[in-house]
Amino acid sequence: MILSDQNFTPLLPLKENSCPAIIRIEDGSLKELGDSFCCLLGEHTLPEGSVMAIGSMSHLQKAGLAAYSDKMVTECRRFRAMFKNQIIVLPFVPIPLCGTDDPNLVKRLLTYTYYLDSLTGSCHGAFSNAIRCFINEQILENTMLMDHP
Repeated sequence: MILSDQNFTPLLPLKENSCPAIIRIEDGSLKELGDSFCCLLGEHTLPEGSVMAIGSMSHLQKAGLAAYSDKMVTECRRFRAMFKNQIIVLPFVPIPLCGTDDPNLVKRLLTYTYYLDSLTGSCHGAFSNAIRCFINEQILENTMLMDHP
């Protein structure tokens, strides 16, 4: 299960007939994503061992790093409690696939990768490193940060 804003791809390639469910909300906050998921889930549940990833580049851009991190903790706790720790809830760093003209957002994305790496028991290292490499490559190619007028 992947909860994200419009910056996440709507489809991922299939592997062995398994495909993650992806819920995207344009400019969605973490709470809006969580609420939408709960509404769609209704009385159903997720199988034990399911993985839920949640992240929103739009929310990070609007709220700033500290507020975004606080809201992420709230949503992760919400779902861990809802499913009685029977699923894995992972915050993830949204990937700016289409670039951005906001240099502060790029700084927040990079800083957030280091924050996730610092968490006890974090499994984000390889993913965070890949995000940092992607961002650095895009900056070097000047395709992420668009020139300001």
